[in-house]
Amino acid sequence: MLTVLIFFILLSVLVLVHELGHFIAAKKLGVVAEEFGLGLPPKIRRLFTWQGTEFTLNWLPLGGFVKMRGENRETENNEQKTMSNEGDGYFYAQKPWKRAVILVAGVFMNLVLGVAAFTVVYTVMGIPEERDVVVIDGVAPGSPAERARLEPNDIVLELKSQNSNLKTIKTEQFIELINQNRGEEVKLVVKRGSEDKEISITPRVESETPAGEGALGVAISNIQFIHYPWWQMPFRASVTGFKEALAWGGNIVGGLGKMLVDLIAHGKVPNDVAGPVGIARITGEVAKRGWIPLFQLAGILSINLAVVNILPIPALDGGRLLFLGIEKLRGKPMDPKKERLIHLAGYAVLLGLIVLITFRDISMAVSGK
Repeated sequence: MLTVLIFFILLSVLVLVHELGHFIAAKKLGVVAEEFGLGLPPKIRRLFTWQGTEFTLNWLPLGGFVKMRGENRETENNEQKTMSNEGDGYFYAQKPWKRAVILVAGVFMNLVLGVAAFTVVYTVMGIPEERDVVVIDGVAPGSPAERARLEPNDIVLELKSQNSNLKTIKTEQFIELINQNRGEEVKLVVKRGSEDKEISITPRVESETPAGEGALGVAISNIQFIHYPWWQMPFRASVTGFKEALAWGGNIVGGLGKMLVDLIAHGKVPNDVAGPVGIARITGEVAKRGWIPLFQLAGILSINLAVVNILPIPALDGGRLLFLGIEKLRGKPMDPKKERLIHLAGYAVLLGLIVLITFRDISMAVSGK
């Protein structure tokens, strides 16, 4: 139950921030926002009215929506009115660049939220930097490292064996020396917080090493999280957060491309693509590890929402931008009925894909994968 609650709160925040972007841009550019809904219809009640916008509470507790005046040209009379009364606050009466800004504003806000979430993470954890150190990233259950009580974030300062004593160790040297001393006890001096500890440990021989693990059963890297003076951390963390957002954006684009290829070539969705059920499961697992990993997941999901929404797919913001580009080239808008049908077809395809992925997620959950 807690997992479901956390998932709904997280997803609602992401969607509300997206809709808030549309709302702010519309207000700034002279488009009347008739309604800002918390949750999705049907409506429960009106909360209050502010500057001509009715704020409402709705029954489906998932994000929200913004209803702009003249957003949908459903009748010929309405089309004529929206195309000739820019000053009356009609969306489709605005110049193409204004409509484009309003459409992109939701994506922009998700990008900002993603960077902000990563900034919080790195402000607390520190700035990751490559150093000539060995950092313990993870410890395998039942391994020599676990029995010796090595812990994630330990930094190896020194390695002592019968034949050597190294005080400056690189990851390649560490792996090589550990492998050279399989079956023999070595001593590691590790920095844990502000303390230095000496730990005795015996690397496993090859015949006793499980597949996929090393002699010690640790994951290591040369990335160290550095804490700068407190007044520098938010600024350094925001730069790192921006780089992280760009990296995730690239990964997501690559993943979507792979999914499209697999759908066309093999008729299936890749196993590493998750729908609502899969994301809810991931959220529950991440939440168990604390609020910092949850913030990181929020950042990833926010960037994901931004990337997906900007794709030129009907029913999404990117699809509506595509129609704006076509309008600019033709010198006139497309017939509103045809445009609406294309967007409905886009909704149907997206809904079908979500249902397909959801069934796959449920079957994987039932089978324990």
